[in-house]
Amino acid sequence: MDFTNLKPGCPWPAELKRAAAHSAVFVAVLSVNYTFRPWCMVELDLALHGDGRGPTAPVIIPVFYDSPDIIVKWEKIQEHWQANMPAEWQGQVDPRRWANNVVAMKEKYQNLRRRTEGAAKDEELQLAQLVVATAVQAVPKKVHIGADLVGYEQQEAQLLAGLALPDEKRHILWIHGPGGLGKSTMARQLYNRLTPRFLHSAFVELPYVEPDIIHDRCSMDLSKHLVSTLQQLGAHGFSEYNSAPILTSKLMEYVRDRDILLVLDNVWTAQQLDNLLPQDFGSGSCLVITSRDREMPQSDTWRKMQSCLQRHQLATLDLDSAKKLFRQITELGSLTHELEALEEQIIKACGGLPLALEILGAQLHKQTETDIWQGVLSSLQKGRRPTGLSKNAVSNTCKAFSVSVSRVCQRQPRTYSSTASACCTGRMLTKPRQSGRPGGQT
Repeated sequence: MDFTNLKPGCPWPAELKRAAAHSAVFVAVLSVNYTFRPWCMVELDLALHGDGRGPTAPVIIPVFYDSPDIIVKWEKIQEHWQANMPAEWQGQVDPRRWANNVVAMKEKYQNLRRRTEGAAKDEELQLAQLVVATAVQAVPKKVHIGADLVGYEQQEAQLLAGLALPDEKRHILWIHGPGGLGKSTMARQLYNRLTPRFLHSAFVELPYVEPDIIHDRCSMDLSKHLVSTLQQLGAHGFSEYNSAPILTSKLMEYVRDRDILLVLDNVWTAQQLDNLLPQDFGSGSCLVITSRDREMPQSDTWRKMQSCLQRHQLATLDLDSAKKLFRQITELGSLTHELEALEEQIIKACGGLPLALEILGAQLHKQTETDIWQGVLSSLQKGRRPTGLSKNAVSNTCKAFSVSVSRVCQRQPRTYSSTASACCTGRMLTKPRQSGRPGGQT
């Protein structure tokens, strides 16, 4: 899934052509229908011959869903496209080349010896899955980062330096701090930087767990995350219907003596930590954990990992970095003196919290009317939700700030409580409702 390059309203056909021509790995799963689909043939042609703007895909893997003897009928393919070439491609594409491309795939397939004579279709599907899995491993895995780490460059460099350890030394990094600071974004950034160094890596996002949640539901959620962790690390054949203790045992067994990169984002409970964090893994492994808690002494795993644990509290943004982030979100270049004064007051009221800056910056996106800016500032100061900002749009933010205030924000209670109130509702929530992601996601 392309999260970053396919923007809303972008020219999809052009982007798909570019991707087909310049991908690192191109896997063509060929069937009878494949040769009669114009876009399939266009993408195959681009992968083989490029678009004249750069190198073609260095790795092209053909997988035949149907028998090559059924698919590859050169004359039939050529005749079909001579009669049915889409109007936009007539005169630009040679039907004979499209037919030759399919023949080339058959020859490449035979050379790779990917298929045995008389193989059953289910074996073909297994082969396709194996080839795709192999191809995916050739490209470094990355997770989507919704926003840049504006103002955190120095902290990121510091953490990466601490994790650049000799192969024989394992390391566990515990990133903590209130909600809205950018812990999840930092964890994603570190994961993307480190993942090329590891053959086995996993990024696990954990949801908020209600204090009084029923045990069965909590166990089912743990099973789901354990299966996801195993699959990302490369172990397959497990189901979330297996019990959490069994899956935990399988995880501990699989990572033993393997160097892994594992990120547990947004750990809330000792149960999550004890079940998802391996206690016996390769000496060159790296584990990154984010949490609102500075420590978790009720966890057995927490007590055992003290010898190789380093803690880092994410700091709030300074004024210059906060202004840079705010301007990036509002997408306003130069401001009038009056708006600059209002901007500085809003930024200071946010207390250096990136999430608060993002929410209020989105409210003021490309807004140049002074009354609107004054209204946002007034709402922030009085603890009201800005006009036009729906409750649904900030439900996750409510949880992020309300839980932070109640658990870890004793040092700056006025900043956090006023920001949370203004962004969410007229009062703080005492018991956040369950939803997808409270940890810094809007």
